[in-house]
Amino acid sequence: MQSFWVRVNADGATGSLAFDNSMRSLQDDSLSTNKLRSAKVDDTKLIRLQVSNGTNSDEAIVLVNADASNSYDAYDSPKWSNDNVAIPEIYTQAGTEQMVINGLNNLPLNTPLALGFKPGQTGSFSIKATEITNLDADT
Repeated sequence: MQSFWVRVNADGATGSLAFDNSMRSLQDDSLSTNKLRSAKVDDTKLIRLQVSNGTNSDEAIVLVNADASNSYDAYDSPKWSNDNVAIPEIYTQAGTEQMVINGLNNLPLNTPLALGFKPGQTGSFSIKATEITNLDADT
């Protein structure tokens, strides 16, 4: 149950990608070279935001990793719209990119973080932090 994104460099560009079973590999999650595990999990600061219309929901994640930058990099994952007006969408931004996962180097106090919201249709919505991990009390 693992996956990854493949993105072409230009709008409208096409390409292909093929794998066979001989290309599979398993990486030890504890290795420091694994970018997703390079920071101690116990120290990772994380905020999981959820928007809901009472029926459907969407999430965005902000995390702090010492190896990430505060601009778009390998610790970020672009937001892909669900293209369904019944499902609201939430995202943060890294520069002009809409992000579902926004990996930051730090989260300075009193610094705004751009948050985007697409309701899809008229209704009542809630936005809440469903997970807050390792943030300082004054953050």
